[in-house]
Amino acid sequence: MPWHDEALVVSGEAARDCARHFIQRWNVHKADKYRFVESYPYLVPKSYSDEELFDHSVLNSILGEDRPAICVDAQCVRSVSFWSCGTQTIEHSIQNAYIRMIDNAQHFIYIENQFFISIAQDSTIKNGIGDALYRRIVRACIDKEKFRVYVIIPLLPGFSNVNAVQAVLYFIMRSINKGETSLFERLKQSGVTDPEEYISFYGMRNWDILMGSLVTEIIYVHSKLMIVDDRMCICGSANINDRSLQGSRDSEFCLVVNDIEMIDSTLNGQTQKVGKFCSTWRKKLFRQILGITNENDLNVDDPCSDEFYNYFRETARNNAQIYEEVFNTLPTNHIR
Repeated sequence: MPWHDEALVVSGEAARDCARHFIQRWNVHKADKYRFVESYPYLVPKSYSDEELFDHSVLNSILGEDRPAICVDAQCVRSVSFWSCGTQTIEHSIQNAYIRMIDNAQHFIYIENQFFISIAQDSTIKNGIGDALYRRIVRACIDKEKFRVYVIIPLLPGFSNVNAVQAVLYFIMRSINKGETSLFERLKQSGVTDPEEYISFYGMRNWDILMGSLVTEIIYVHSKLMIVDDRMCICGSANINDRSLQGSRDSEFCLVVNDIEMIDSTLNGQTQKVGKFCSTWRKKLFRQILGITNENDLNVDDPCSDEFYNYFRETARNNAQIYEEVFNTLPTNHIR
């Protein structure tokens, strides 16, 4: 099964903080499990001079001459607690960052994630991502704003155990559109007559000819990425589920990036200043998803416009229909 994943390469203060987080986690587990094992030494954080800290030559050598580094404002955020990092309090700054970024979004949100499990007013699911999206979309509806949310998730969970697949699908569908507390139903109850005018969900699939036969496979989305307004993004290890976001469970690490180098672009038909890093990343992903090999074939600058949003949705709808007719694929609306 082919995977789709996204990651960041950083240098400077953000890279130093990444290293210190790793050292903190290493030393906690060294003390807990390998205290008397000499082959697992304690690690000591390194001190850096300003000259060393802001030397980007290594980063430039990784990226190459054709991809110069872009200067950004980066902040490390985590999900950690006593068991994972030795902290006396539970830290869920990743969830805090997601919610704040969604609340502050002005034009659009683009999400890629391995999961989308977030149910408001639920006895089991506690994270607030779905509720933040609900609030922002309702606000857009009341204020008559043009606001778009694109969400890319796997078409099916990547587990071999049937019970696990069914359980994950159950919670994902309850998060999106099944039941009164799902995102779509709550939006409808709050006056958003057509939630898909604001938010839409997609999966990825590809085809090829193998040994003379036409075959297809799901492209498994493993990214944990959100880009907002082509100005800020968050990327790292955290899924949109309680395990990653509550802080007391899985240990996770992400970077929040705010652009400081601005370029001209278009959002909602208006000329806007957008971030060089975030907009470049988002446009690359849109071209990849839509199969655009020549930048001149389709302008992906404005994800808010009716023209582009409808094109994106119609392309996905047509592709889904073709795959169903040719391969009899799952999932499908014909089986509920």
